[in-house]
Amino acid sequence: MKVLNFSMIKLTFCFVSGVILGAFLSLPLVPIVLTSILLFLVTAILFLRARKRWIQDVFFGSAVYLLLIVLGILNWNLQLPKNNDAHYANHISGYETYALKGQVVDVLKSYTSYDNYVLSLKSLDTTNFNGKLLLKIKRDSLISPLEVDDIIALNGLLEPIRKPLNPHQFDYANYMKHQKVLFQTEANAFEIFVISSSVSSFTGYAHASRNHIEQQLIDSGFRSEELGIIKALLLGQKDDISRETYNSYASAGVVHILAVSGLHVGIVLMILQFLLTPFFNFKNGNVYKSVIIVIMLWAFAFLAGLSPSVMRAVTMFSFVAFAINWNRKTSTINTLFLSAFVLLLWNAEMIFQVGFQLSYLAVFSIVLLQPVLFNLIPRPKYWIARLFWGVFTVTIAAQVGVFPLSLFYFHQFPGLFFVTNVLIIPFLGIILGYGILCIVLALIGWLPSFLVEGFSTIIKAMNGLISWVAQQKSFLFQDIYFSEIQTLSTYLLITVILLSLRNFKARKLIYILIAAIICQAGFFYDRYLMSSAEEFIVFHQTAHTALGFRNADQLHLKTDTQSLDNFYLNRTISNYKVGSGISTINHDSLGNSYFLNSELLFIIDSLGVYDSSFSGQTILLRNSPKVNLNRLIDSIKPILIIADGSNYTSYVKRWRNTCSIKKLPFHHTGEKGAFLIKE
Repeated sequence: MKVLNFSMIKLTFCFVSGVILGAFLSLPLVPIVLTSILLFLVTAILFLRARKRWIQDVFFGSAVYLLLIVLGILNWNLQLPKNNDAHYANHISGYETYALKGQVVDVLKSYTSYDNYVLSLKSLDTTNFNGKLLLKIKRDSLISPLEVDDIIALNGLLEPIRKPLNPHQFDYANYMKHQKVLFQTEANAFEIFVISSSVSSFTGYAHASRNHIEQQLIDSGFRSEELGIIKALLLGQKDDISRETYNSYASAGVVHILAVSGLHVGIVLMILQFLLTPFFNFKNGNVYKSVIIVIMLWAFAFLAGLSPSVMRAVTMFSFVAFAINWNRKTSTINTLFLSAFVLLLWNAEMIFQVGFQLSYLAVFSIVLLQPVLFNLIPRPKYWIARLFWGVFTVTIAAQVGVFPLSLFYFHQFPGLFFVTNVLIIPFLGIILGYGILCIVLALIGWLPSFLVEGFSTIIKAMNGLISWVAQQKSFLFQDIYFSEIQTLSTYLLITVILLSLRNFKARKLIYILIAAIICQAGFFYDRYLMSSAEEFIVFHQTAHTALGFRNADQLHLKTDTQSLDNFYLNRTISNYKVGSGISTINHDSLGNSYFLNSELLFIIDSLGVYDSSFSGQTILLRNSPKVNLNRLIDSIKPILIIADGSNYTSYVKRWRNTCSIKKLPFHHTGEKGAFLIKE
């Protein structure tokens, strides 16, 4: 009787459950450690007991699953900065200037005025610490940008990465938190002192190699637009792609090919599998083949700069490569779960990274659904027909897996995604192979011009095709509301269907029916929550005032502008509309007062006029009114002062100090974000 009869699916599921529980439950570390030790001892005792029994009971298995859950909680907590005494975040008060010394570990996308970097801190005010922070340097054309592995020193004001100021905006602070980056500092380029600029890490060597390759490609004659696509496809750099081109790829449903990830690594794996097939003719050929493939995959990751997404994909497909070539009895699903287990053990924050979620959901869906779809029709006679049918079924299977999550995160669905994927994916292997050949020849200094022109022509043709598809706006569905409840209930239904299709029997229809009912109930419940939702919101807008009164799926918008043509205002309202499921917006000009439940909101604008006969109301200050706030507070005794983004910073600072002295609540939308009341 086998005692250790556990699949990686069950073990990883328990471990992931523990990681998620650890993320949402703020538990002290010591009790978790003691519980883990106790559970380990209990499991060991139950294991010795189970070995002596012919018929197994549930105690040992239950103990193993419970131990994995607790280990997941422990793993999450061990990686938290608060449980690392050497992390700088535990020794700063915030909004203070420190003498910082650190090493550049990543170069982020640059913006108009700033170059952005991730800095691994080495010391703070001469005391050694660790941890990452975001470094934003104002651009200076006379000073060269920093490179990975540069060790620098500066005096910097440390502050938390800013949270979004309006609802349903992209939360960059939360995104960076999952990259283990909690604080940021800004500096001018001339304030940075470079202590050392030598390359000392694998990431540094990868970054330097990538820069060298880029320069060689430029010297070989590749033009900017084609070079940007090549860098995205092979080097993992999207910075040089124009916004228009990127939006075309997104609208056509093929933006994933611009980020070196699971798709590219999977194609490279398939190419290597084909090229190294003769190794099976040798003794232990499967061992040599597996080792060579894994080495080549990591070489490709090095070429792509060892970015987290590439390393994640290569780790996943390294496990898959061994499973394929060693003909293990364990299923591909078990192998994928094993790779997920290893990745989360290394970095538990990955569970909340969008790339991790999309990659694994796509691969799981392909493994479970693609064989079923491929066998829906008789096997095509010709190889080219099998290729296109295979790509089509892989595309559909992958989209089924990522469809709900894509709607939740991106709120759009490209209706012609299967057209562009079927036309491009079969040739992506050729494009990648062609690109790698160009890179190798460029590095050795012998890249013929006809190869450059040929590759540039292919890239132009691909861009042209994608641009044409993207112009078919009637097939692009945007601004789709999709909530957490809808996402989870949809995945429940998809999971049950996919598992039922693996070994389909008529009785499994009842499981699908139950899952469909639960899914429908989730949608109805979400609709019920929306129908009863009422909110009042003061949006944050620089130089403008915007108030919103939400009633179910309708938004009554009051602004100081006649239209929503202002770019930032329009984007703010659009984000709120999509994220809240608003279907109708009524736009009116701004008034002087509004009733919020039984309270009055009184608006004081630049004229500074107010009625002293009112008392106890909420005051909104806009357009920097010249009022004596002390006198106003003594006169009408408001319960709350709100200042939106239309006010001068100096005025806001003075009002904040006055309210602090008067012990009156003060809300500035430029610091605390939009003011929201759920009625």
